[in-house]
Amino acid sequence: MKVPALKSNLHHGPPFVLRGSAIASLLWMKASLRLASLASSASRIAQPNHSNHGKMPTMGLTDFFKSLLGSSGDRTISFADLTTQLKAGTVTVVDVREPNEFVTGSVPGAINLPLSRFDAAELPTKKPVVLICQAGGRSAKALNTALSAGRDDVCHYAGGMNGWRREGGPVA
Repeated sequence: MKVPALKSNLHHGPPFVLRGSAIASLLWMKASLRLASLASSASRIAQPNHSNHGKMPTMGLTDFFKSLLGSSGDRTISFADLTTQLKAGTVTVVDVREPNEFVTGSVPGAINLPLSRFDAAELPTKKPVVLICQAGGRSAKALNTALSAGRDDVCHYAGGMNGWRREGGPVA
């Protein structure tokens, strides 16, 4: 049975042609609801609050989108904080890149536990753990795995080794 194409505008549906697909319609509704939620969050973020003495928040655009899209944004560590923690010896860095990537240079003292065979049970337990990869994607996945396994002492460096090198971090 051929279903006629449904044309719609921005107010009543997607700005493209649907071929009667119930799944596509549901996805459009979900996206519309998500956009409404994002708009609501954006307006809340743009409001001054008491903790910053009536000034507008200083959240960067990347952090704003991470908070809205539900990523592990609240479990990231900055370059400055990571270097401070490394100097103090209070964290363990776990690199989740593959061994052939790890040998091209890593954060000094990092342990290699590749994401391809990552097991949160193998993470060190004596100090909080900072996960790192090449660009931040794999370490975010490993972070979610660790959090799902009940580890609450884990975060990740979202810049990855690319960001680490760009910031001038030492490489072993």
